[in-house]
This record gives sequence, structure tokens and C-alpha cells, in this order.
Amino acid sequence: MKKRVLILISLLSALILLASGCVVRFPDEDLPDLDVTEIDPTKYEQLDDTPFRKVLEDNKAILYISTKTTEFALYHKATGKMIYSNPQDRGDSAMPRLNSVIRLSYYDDDDAAKEYLSYTDCNMATSPTVAWTKNDAGDLRLIYTFGKVEEKILCPQIFSKETFDQIKQQIAELDETDSTKNRYNRILDNAYKIYEWNKNGDNDFSVIQMAEEYPAIKEFPVYICGAKALAVRNVQTVLLAIGYTFEMMEAEYEKCLYKPENDIINIRLALDYRLENGELVITVPRDQLWLNRSTTKLAQVHLFEYLAAGTTEQEGSIFIPDGSGALIYWNNGKTNISSLSIPVYGRDKGVIFDMYTENTEGVFLPIYAQTENKDGKPDHTTMVILEKGAEMTNLNIVLADNRSSLYNTVYPSFMYTNVTEVQYIRYTTHYFQKQLPANDVSMRIVSLTGDDADYVGMAKYYREYLIKKGDLVDKDLRDDAYPMNVELVGSADVLRSTAGIPVTTRLRLTGYKDAQEILNGLKEKGLKNLTALYTAWANGGYRHSIMDHVSTIGSLGSERDLKNLFAFCAESGIVIYPEFDIQSVSQDNDGLFDSFISFLHSSRTLNNKVAKDYEYSVSIREPKKIGNFYLLQLKRYDDVYKGFMNGYRKFGNSTVYYSKLGRDLYSDFNQMYGTTRNDSFEKNKEILARTVTDGYQVAVSGANTYAFPYAAAIYNAPVMSSQYYLADESVPFYNIVLHGYTQYYTIPLNTADDYMVLFLRAVETGSGLSFKLIRASNEEIKDVSYGNFYSMNFDLWENTIVELYERANNELAGLQNLTIEDHENLASYVAKTVYSDGTVVYTNYSDEDFALGEGLTVASMDFVVVKGGVR
Repeated sequence: MKKRVLILISLLSALILLASGCVVRFPDEDLPDLDVTEIDPTKYEQLDDTPFRKVLEDNKAILYISTKTTEFALYHKATGKMIYSNPQDRGDSAMPRLNSVIRLSYYDDDDAAKEYLSYTDCNMATSPTVAWTKNDAGDLRLIYTFGKVEEKILCPQIFSKETFDQIKQQIAELDETDSTKNRYNRILDNAYKIYEWNKNGDNDFSVIQMAEEYPAIKEFPVYICGAKALAVRNVQTVLLAIGYTFEMMEAEYEKCLYKPENDIINIRLALDYRLENGELVITVPRDQLWLNRSTTKLAQVHLFEYLAAGTTEQEGSIFIPDGSGALIYWNNGKTNISSLSIPVYGRDKGVIFDMYTENTEGVFLPIYAQTENKDGKPDHTTMVILEKGAEMTNLNIVLADNRSSLYNTVYPSFMYTNVTEVQYIRYTTHYFQKQLPANDVSMRIVSLTGDDADYVGMAKYYREYLIKKGDLVDKDLRDDAYPMNVELVGSADVLRSTAGIPVTTRLRLTGYKDAQEILNGLKEKGLKNLTALYTAWANGGYRHSIMDHVSTIGSLGSERDLKNLFAFCAESGIVIYPEFDIQSVSQDNDGLFDSFISFLHSSRTLNNKVAKDYEYSVSIREPKKIGNFYLLQLKRYDDVYKGFMNGYRKFGNSTVYYSKLGRDLYSDFNQMYGTTRNDSFEKNKEILARTVTDGYQVAVSGANTYAFPYAAAIYNAPVMSSQYYLADESVPFYNIVLHGYTQYYTIPLNTADDYMVLFLRAVETGSGLSFKLIRASNEEIKDVSYGNFYSMNFDLWENTIVELYERANNELAGLQNLTIEDHENLASYVAKTVYSDGTVVYTNYSDEDFALGEGLTVASMDFVVVKGGVR
């Protein structure tokens, strides 16, 4: 009864808040004084006869920054290589973006999308607005101020013809020489142009365009100012001479229905530069970011768009960590679609997607790179590691197409404010994110040359980088046998008729005893190094209720049966990971008065709708109507974790499988207590760390880099890229980084279009095999209207599982504790993988045999293992 009363009170409180339109708003702040000790950059040593100045140096590198554009040049002493942030062959480019290091996307107070460029709005402003100083750590800091910072000038943007003629008359009446009066008239005539509207409809295009911004044109003739810089001040001189005032200017604006842009500073941010052992670390400190919230919504910060960019005359490639990894060749001729933008750590599920158009692998690693070739081989690579802020980043790839871009480039865009545009019949409105991320943004720029410049060298560098940070730990993989996993699905809901009444019942797909029998059968048939995921096993099964407790499912068996399953696995050396979904809930009010009510406890989208993790229809690419999950508010995680673990502990099992926590990040746009994607990133790490600290062995799906320190095993790991149109080659970058340190497994082979192709991918990338299985037959599951449980019956797949495992274990056992030291695509469908003990694995995906030489051939759709030079 008490619980019911609390729920009713919560409901009433929420309704009152919504009815009152209660919204948490950020107070407008005055621009803080720039209280810093400025540095005169011309005091730094000059680089030859250029604007570059030597600002930082360590034992391996020198950093130069231009006093003209603030672009940088990073010189590496050992190789003599110079990395430029902007193309050096651009000449006197008319494209300001080529001269800029920062581009800001924002919305003004009329919700119009606009941009600032550091070159035009800071370096080349009437009064340059870049301050050179030092931060508290002694690092170089450049502070950029965007917006109008000139003093208020008496130069109206618009005059009615009536007022303009009156001013001309006042000039004629001045007690000045004719020469001075003529000069005043010339100043005004050069600064202003008249626009008149022909009400018969015969108007020039220029007049039509101007009327959109200056609607008074349609009412009476007006003069519009087109003066720049010095000419503006000349106009002010003329108007002051005749006694014209700012009050008169405001009255004229009102008469002409003109609303001037706010003459105020809108955005200020800083870039901090630091050299660490030859590597350049650039940070956007959050505590130095200031926004005028009354006029500006900062959407994205785009940094160093042309870092190490390739020209149309050069050979090279872009590396992106899409799936296992992908290479995009410079100037590859794919000009129909020459650009691509993909989110690091996957899309934000808190943002509405009415249509989901792509089935993508995802970006699990926060890195990207540009590689320049020499004599057809990688010669120099500029690799960027997103050390902070990766969760709020999109990677943008643009290829030179001689239309929109002259360069091949890849760069990050950091999302500060999400926005949703909603179109109604009569108008369009925007919904903006209220909360700003509270974290710094930081990127590390690394130079790799020679043999280290290819994707293998990059992956080995990144592996060592993660090890040094403590983010990649040797998990001491269990044994030498080839790893094998089966995912066992417990239950699903079906709608069936009882006495003519539709009733939802819980269908047993794989009961507790069934799971034990399947695992025992596989073990008896020789499968070793066996793990199992057990999903949909509690709290309602596949469409589960909130998991803040553990409630076994009667149709799957008793609690004793579940304990027996766990005990059997422990005795048999099988690691079983029961699923724990802390992030989402499918069933609202399971049992009517549980602790989850979607209206109160779900995250919210930007337009205040309940946020869901949708399943999308493959045929129409729209969200399915059933089978979707509510996204739980971040603040509920701790209670859910505590409640689940309290109930789970009694079963005596010390492993857990987070099906979403290792890869899914989402914002909560609730206007009263929303959270950012950065908050989600930090909370996911916190829960993973807490689970390990509490003594549980953790498995995850995906997984993003932040899960690496905690995961004993990674399931559904990528073995190829998403094969975007722009991409030219899939590479096993992800797998090279992880192999030998953390065991990872493919997606279930029996869910792939061709399980033999996926089997070969596992062989090529050193991945463990995986199958998704149920005990129920296809006939029994025909009424399940969500999920995809067909072709998963264990009896249908048992022999195939055994055969594939025997082949893999016989030839590949003993490689799991080794690192991958080399990889090469010998041909379009033939790959070579080399392990640290010298073992070489060749895989052939083609329909024809492939001759390796010396009498060695890889058969079609097969693989060959060479150990110590002997097959």
C-alpha cells in the first residue's frame, strides 16, 4: 500500500511540473574579463621567412604556430618530418576554412544555423581576438573570442529614402566648404545602395533576396549599407557632423522593421598545447568555454579539419576505426558521395531516429589517421587519439572531388548541443539540448614513419598506448584450446488464444535444465575452452522488466534448477555469463506496481518524448511497434545494480554479462534533470569498475574502449568494417589491438548471411567462435512477433558446431595468448595473419584456389596454417 501511495504522489508531482511548464534554464552570464598575462608571439623565434614561431620544444619535436592564422607545424627531429594543421599549398585561398583551425556551428537567437571560423572571425577581425598566454600548468594557451567585439559604430544598416534624402539636405546646409560637403556625399553614396520594390511583380533577383532580410523594401524605397571596416567609420564621421545620434538610428530601425544582430560577444574558447615525448596534445578546456546563452546555442566544435590532408596529386589513405577498421584511399574516384560522418561509440539512442537507414558495425576506438604513401607504400602517418571527449565526437571524412573539397581529409566534430528540428503544417520549431557536457576535449597527435606507418604499425602503437595507460591488461587467457561460445536464449512472450481470449504467455526457449544439457552435450563431444551467455533468463525473459531484482521464470524451471546449472558449469570448467541489462526496460509496470513506470523513469528525447531503444524493420527501415525497450534514467543505475546483485548473489555465480553497457551511450534530454552523453560514458565506466571490485567477472558486448580494462571477454566483436561506399578495404585493426590480452568472439555464426564466411573471418582475425541457440523448435516459436529466433534450434546446429570447432581447434590452438604482429590483404579475398611466434594463417574467401608459391595453395573458402615454416 505504501508503494502504491508513493507512485501516485510521483505521478501527481510530474503532472504538476509539466502543467506549469517548469524548465531549468541556464542563467545568462556576463562575459568574464580576460584576466590573463598575454604573450607577444612575435617574441618567439621565427621559422625562416614565415609567420610560424617556435613556441614549444622537447627532446623529440618542435611546435611552431603561425601568428597570422594560428595554424601549427609539428617538426619531428629524428625523421625530419613536418606535420601541418593546414595545407601549405593553398596559396592565397579564397576559402576561409582552409585558413582556419576552428570552425564553430551554432544557432542564433532566431534558431538560424550559422558558423564562425577562427580565421575570419578571430585572426582577421577588425580587432584580432586571439590572446596568447599560458595555463596554470605552464602550457601554451590560445584564447579565441568569436562575435562582434568592435565598439558600437554610428552607421545604420538601413535608411528609408525619406530619411536618406533628409540627411543629404542636412549636409547641404552645413557650414563647411563645398569640397567637404562633396566628400560627405561621396562617402554616403559609396556606402549605401537604394532598393525599390516594383509592386507589379517585375523585380530583380537581388531585390527579391534583399527583401527577405529587409521587408521594409516592399513598403517603401530604402538604402542598404554595404560599407566595410574603414568606410563604416567614415559614415560615422558624416553622421556625427550633422548631429545624428544613436537614438535616431534605433528609431530608424523601428521605422524600417529592421532587427539588427546583437552587437555582442557570443563564444569564447581556448586551445591548450603541450608536447609529450614528441607527441602533441591539444586540449579544449571546459572551464574556459563561455557562451552567451541569450543569443547562441553552440552545436559543434570542428577542429583541425585539414590536419595532414592529402592533395589530389598525392597517394595515401584515411584510416577510420569503423568496425574492425577501414581504409579509404585518397582520390579513389568515389565522387558521387564524397563525404561521410560517423559517431564515435555509436549513435546516441536518446536522439530520435524515425528511420534508421544503415546497419553499421560501429566505431569502438577513438582514433583516426592520415597516411601518405611513397612508392606505393605507407611512408608517414599522422594518427590522432581522442583522449577526452570521444563520446561526443563525430568523425568526418571528406574526399577531394574538385567541387566541394580540394583535399582528402578526416577530422573530429565535438557535439556540445544536440538539436531536433520538427516540422508542423504551418511552422518549423527546434528543440535544443539544455545541458552542456562538463568535460574537456583532448586529442593526441602521433607521428609514425616507415614500417610503423601502416595500419598494423598504428594498431601495435595503440595497443602499447592502452597498456601504458592501464586500459589494456593481460587477462591471462584460460587455456590453449580454441575459444568457443554459445549464447542460450531463455524465454520469449507469445500471444495465444485461451477460450477465445488472447493471452500473453512466456514461452520456454531454453530452460535451465535445457541449458545444462546443451552445454554438457557439447563438452562430451570434445569442445574445450567453452563459455556460454545466458540471455532472457529472468525478470520476464527477452522483453524483461526492470532488473533491480532477480525473478526467475517459472516456465524455465525452479531456482534450484538455475543453481544446479551454475554449479555444473563451475565443476565442468565452463564459464557461464547470465545477462544483466542495466540500461533498458521492455515491460512497463510488470505486475502493475513494480519500481518502473515509463512516464517517470525513462529518459527523454529532445521533444520530451519517452526515449526508446528501437528495433528497426529491415524491409521498411522504420521502428517496429513492439519489442522495443525504454531507456532508463541514469540516476536509476545505482539502485538497479544494488537490487540485482542482492538477488543474484544467492545463486552462487560470480560472472555477469552486460549486453549493452560496454557499447551503448545515450543522453537524457529531460529538461529538469537530464544528463549528457558524457555523463553516460562516465557512469558506464563506474558500473563496470564497481562490478569488478565487487568480485564479479565481467563480459560485455561490443565493446568500446572504455570497457577494455574490465572485460574478461568481449562478445559480438567486429571482424570487418561496415563496408561504407567510401571505404576501400577492411582491416583487423581492432583485433590486432586486443589479441593476446582480452578474448573476443564473433557475432553468432548462425545469424550471419553466410556462416562459412564469418567462420573464415574469425580465423583471419583470431576471434573465438559463437553460436546463438535455443532448445525450442521453429514450430514452437512461430507466434513470437519480435526478435529473430529462427534457425537457432540446437539440434539443427549441433553437428556443424562440433565440426567447425574441431577444425579450428586442431589447427589454431595455442594462439590465443599471442599477439598479432602482422597482417596483409594479399588480394581482394585473400588475407595473411602473422602471430608473435611466427605462425602464419592464410584465409581465402574467393571461389578459386589461391597459390602462395613454393607448392602451397589455399583452397577456395578455406584456410591454411603455417607454423615454423611448416604447414
